[in-house]
Amino acid sequence: MTETGEAAHYVLPACSHLEKWGVAYTYNVCHCLPYLMLRKKAIDPLGECWSEWRFFTELADKLGMGDKFPWKTEEELIAYELEPTGLTMAELQYEKPEGAYYQQKQYGMKEGRFSTPTKKIEIYSEALELIGFDPLPTYLEPERSPVSSPEVLKEYPLILSTGNRNMYYTHGQFRG
Repeated sequence: MTETGEAAHYVLPACSHLEKWGVAYTYNVCHCLPYLMLRKKAIDPLGECWSEWRFFTELADKLGMGDKFPWKTEEELIAYELEPTGLTMAELQYEKPEGAYYQQKQYGMKEGRFSTPTKKIEIYSEALELIGFDPLPTYLEPERSPVSSPEVLKEYPLILSTGNRNMYYTHGQFRG
């Protein structure tokens, strides 16, 4: 079902991480470490499942954009993704299966790192104000909270908030 309650027109069964090759960069994202691991394919895709690589490659071919997705295999795509790191797929698969650092971690902030007019973190945004938006961050009440759903408060006096996210995405995919 879609957000509006309509039935989906297509269901595209996607592979799990065990059914495709990939680059795992959890440490990079969660801990800002320049560290990668090879995510190894354990089994072939079950049923009619496809990897993202296969889906986007075949879709690009059908749209006449196949030249934008030149990798003939998942392994070729992994090699391309790893190229800037200096690591190879074979190295991560056989010599460093636990993963490897691809550069030295740097601590501190570089001058002018933030792309704001002041090059600093800005709580009050003049740029947002200029285009007619509230220049200060706005608190949004959770969908289910003591304010929006007071009946919930009786049974659940504590509310855990783990961040607001759109449930129609698959983790960080499909956002760009």
